[in-house]
Amino acid sequence: MRPIRRRTRPSRGSALVTVILVVLILTVIGIGIAYFTQMEDRLSGNSRVMRAAFYAADAGIRKGETVISGVNSAGLPLDSVLQYLGATPPLSPPGGGWQAVILNAQDPEDSAIKEFLNMPITLPGAVVDRGDYSLYVRNNQEETDPAASPTVDRDSIINLISVGRIVAFGGNYTKILEEQLIVGATGTVGGGQKLVNAGGTSAGMKSTRGGP
Repeated sequence: MRPIRRRTRPSRGSALVTVILVVLILTVIGIGIAYFTQMEDRLSGNSRVMRAAFYAADAGIRKGETVISGVNSAGLPLDSVLQYLGATPPLSPPGGGWQAVILNAQDPEDSAIKEFLNMPITLPGAVVDRGDYSLYVRNNQEETDPAASPTVDRDSIINLISVGRIVAFGGNYTKILEEQLIVGATGTVGGGQKLVNAGGTSAGMKSTRGGP
């Protein structure tokens, strides 16, 4: 008699398990790539918005310099802006010191006296919904001022604070810059700015989401 030969069939079950494992691995890899791509886009967007907030605050600083110069050239003491009491709550500077009050003075561009609160600006690009800045002032809290008072100035030195704000991605992104100005007798501002970088601007005092 001839021996009976049995044909061995490939295991369909093991092949199905292999396919499932391959699909599972590819799915995990795809989810990971999508997650990291999304995170990279989000970080890139946040970086762009924070740069825009810095530009808004910097634009406010430059505007404030012109306004303070105009106050001095008009023969008004710096006390006139330090003592202003408006509806806008005072700002506590991130670096400590006396609270700052909203800047209320004449705008050289339109000769109108105004509070420099949420002043809209146009920023390059279309990555943000809205940009603005607010300007605050406070007396320098140093030994150089003999008055040693938040509302009385005796050394012609004043601190200017600009809060740049960008509304984007459903939140508020703010950047706060503070600059110390030595105001000359002729109404000029400059030369004596105390903070350390080339523009005289403290660029790293505060960077927060959901700020003022």
